[in-house]
Amino acid sequence: MHVVQSVSRGALVAAVDGAGHGSEAAAAARIAVSTLKDFAGEGIISLLRACHQRLKGTRGAVMSLVSFDGYRNEMMWLGVGNVAGMLRRRSSQGCVTDEPRRENSASEGIALRGGIVGYRLPLLKPAVLPVSRGDTVALATDGIHPDFVRDLDSETPPRELAARLCAKYSTGRDDGLVLVVRYLGWSK
Repeated sequence: MHVVQSVSRGALVAAVDGAGHGSEAAAAARIAVSTLKDFAGEGIISLLRACHQRLKGTRGAVMSLVSFDGYRNEMMWLGVGNVAGMLRRRSSQGCVTDEPRRENSASEGIALRGGIVGYRLPLLKPAVLPVSRGDTVALATDGIHPDFVRDLDSETPPRELAARLCAKYSTGRDDGLVLVVRYLGWSK
């Protein structure tokens, strides 16, 4: 399951996968998504702790969260478990912008911490990265082969890109989700 929700200074984006399979895994994912929506304006660490509390006694879930701060043009992200995440910087070709081009790499992956939210929560240390208009973030559950990052680009419309990545990289061994978002900045 996923969450894409506006908050006061930006947006919360999350991909959630209930641990295991079947109705119990789906129920855990629904609880996590509901919790994320209920507390969407909180920081990532608070969100993960709230999910951890609500998921105790369930199978638990793995998830990756991204919080965009439109005022600072930053994103904070963290994953618990195996929901992969990749930030692809926009192409410098064809972009007209007032923003200076950063000297960062073209792509950066999310730091994943081992654990299961609701069962064993690891040390939570989110990363903070600058973002620019046109940067693209993709989150993918374990039903998607990790090579999906090879075809991630910052030009294809997000919905089209997510569908293409799902079709091409689905493992067929587990349910799969690819969530693609593009940072458009924030109207202050």
